[in-house]
Amino acid sequence: MLFGLVGTAVSAISLGLSTTFQAIVISRSLLGLLNANYTILRSSMGDVLNQTDFALVNFDSRQTQTLPSLKTYNPSSEAYQLLENGNDPPRLNNINISSGPTPPLRSLLSKRLVLLLATNMINTFLEAAVTTILPVILATPVENGGFGMSPSEIGLALALLGIFSGLLLILFFARLHTRLGNKNLLRVGLSGYVGLFAIFAAVRGLTRVAGDFSMFLWPVLVVLCIFFTASLMVANCFTLLLADGTPPDSLGAVNGLSQTAGAITRTAGPMTAGFLLTLSLEKHYLDGNLAYYILSGIALCGFIISGYIPSTRPSSRRLNIEHFS
Repeated sequence: MLFGLVGTAVSAISLGLSTTFQAIVISRSLLGLLNANYTILRSSMGDVLNQTDFALVNFDSRQTQTLPSLKTYNPSSEAYQLLENGNDPPRLNNINISSGPTPPLRSLLSKRLVLLLATNMINTFLEAAVTTILPVILATPVENGGFGMSPSEIGLALALLGIFSGLLLILFFARLHTRLGNKNLLRVGLSGYVGLFAIFAAVRGLTRVAGDFSMFLWPVLVVLCIFFTASLMVANCFTLLLADGTPPDSLGAVNGLSQTAGAITRTAGPMTAGFLLTLSLEKHYLDGNLAYYILSGIALCGFIISGYIPSTRPSSRRLNIEHFS
């Protein structure tokens, strides 16, 4: 991770100091080559979660032994709370947390993993597409169906979008995750993309009817922020779903596979979205909304695919007190 952070810093500085197109391309390529922080961090988080949640496994009713050490367990776990409340230590049987050899990657390509990877590829595609076309739509003149914002207003809007979406995630993601679960919350996030593209199409229609869009500008941006925040939850839910259904010793390989697949679609997203938006505005297909319809259709495909993702067994992620005697 330290190497990736240094690589990111060097490529960012190099990009800022670039004076030719070739230097920009090289700097941007170095960023993708040297920055693997997201995959490494996601694997590390999955390892920590596994160590916490899988502390107690393989119970055997024939032999018993006392809980060996509290430092191995999460203070919020049920076993820890039993001891904190002054109850007798639970007696466990034959704890075994050793891991075998890493299985080949082909053996991990289950139906669940394939569906997760497909959903993640759609999400990375749409994420890159939104990131690309959003500044363009904000800068597009009102008479052409855009927001008609100045460069300073665009910078302020994007900054506020990042700040408030981060705050909304901090305040509500954990609560929504507890209430809805990983899979349902992931599907809610995918529907957020449909909401984003619906807003873009609605703004285009509204500017044609009302003409002056200034009175609707910031209220529309508030609604856009809500849908944008919902779309950001997809990556978080995908990380949790991937960690839940992947053996700990294979999590790094699976995360690398998902990162590679996501990088492919993340590369195609800006080019495809830009082409569709240009084609829609120049040819006036579907009243200039062709790009939004196609991108919404891709989001709906991800929504449908994610519905077939099997849920993980609750017993694999929770400590069951019934195993104590």
